[in-house]
Amino acid sequence: MGYTKFYFLSYMSHEVYTMADKVWIIQIVGAIMTGAAFLAYFVGAPLSSAFQKRHVLLISFGGAALLLTIGILSGWSGTVWLYTALIGWQMGIFKGVRRTPIPYESKRSGRSTEYINGRLNSVFLISMLGGIPLAVALYNWSPDFGAWFGVAVLASGAFFGSLCVYEGEKERLKKYSDVSCGLMGSSLKLLRQYPVYLLSTPLLTGMASVLSLAVTVYAEEMMLGTDVECSFVSVYAAIGIMVGNIISPKFTKVRYPAVSVSGLIMVILTLCIPSTVTLMAPSPIIQDNVLIYWIITAIIIVHSACLGFSSNLMDSEYLRLVHRDKNEGGGTAMLSAMSSFFIFGLGALVSGGIIKGNLGYIGQYYFLAGVITLSTAMVIMLAVKKRAPVLTP
Repeated sequence: MGYTKFYFLSYMSHEVYTMADKVWIIQIVGAIMTGAAFLAYFVGAPLSSAFQKRHVLLISFGGAALLLTIGILSGWSGTVWLYTALIGWQMGIFKGVRRTPIPYESKRSGRSTEYINGRLNSVFLISMLGGIPLAVALYNWSPDFGAWFGVAVLASGAFFGSLCVYEGEKERLKKYSDVSCGLMGSSLKLLRQYPVYLLSTPLLTGMASVLSLAVTVYAEEMMLGTDVECSFVSVYAAIGIMVGNIISPKFTKVRYPAVSVSGLIMVILTLCIPSTVTLMAPSPIIQDNVLIYWIITAIIIVHSACLGFSSNLMDSEYLRLVHRDKNEGGGTAMLSAMSSFFIFGLGALVSGGIIKGNLGYIGQYYFLAGVITLSTAMVIMLAVKKRAPVLTP
């Protein structure tokens, strides 16, 4: 997902538009892919409830590989934006099903959903973020090879996805027609039952998507590194996410207070990014800005650790609840759809504000800090409602 997004960004910046347009292209590409992924919910949710996961994964990755192949061979016939949206649609189907096996694996292994979800998230995000600099580097080396490499990655996903089989899965499958017809009602029911889980973490996911793209472009604009070096800032975030996911299961007894504190730390760190760059006054020479580059990288790592920590604690509890309700297919697809919705919505708001001149490089960080504050406030209210234990030194 990270690879395809940044390959399209590189292609459009060099072949369709100019490098000066990169600041808004990067947000529009992300918004279109995730907007399409959100719309895929209306197909993906019934699919994940009615069919075995291996079949859905094969359709999702195989379809994306086929679309990318058609685009390459046709010279992106029509417009490259169309292929961006269609591949985003296919990836949306994958995102809706990727976490449904977690309760099954938790039962099989005897480990908590927090443990399984944390490891799965780490691998997913490391792979996704690792695709960002790889796409930029391969495009700079050979655009054609970079495109075909993307096809190979998607095709391998189809192959390995087709091998995913889980015990007891068939017994819980539902009829596609029944799930499809009752989709709206079941979606509203989930929102009424679990509003904080379906809003707080997806808001953070949308924030993180916008922030990673914003930092990449901001670092490049401020001459903190080359385009490949700046794209690596998002990769370093994977280190923080991994740490946050690994340590989070130790805080299940103080889940909501811990997530609240983590959210407040993220607010502070988000505001520290532009403030640090401004205070240190970067030079127009990249080599002189190495220290600033690594300070921003350190902030991103800690910020991402808080993100991984909070997301795993909230999402794992939600997955446990929907599995208890025998609705892990629709429940996980709904969580994915909400994440895609906020990635699309926040990306569109930020890119639109930048294009119109209402939101500058610095303003977007204040906006994202506000988003984190809103998410944290929801969790605090849930903690009060559940009378969650208070953190003590």
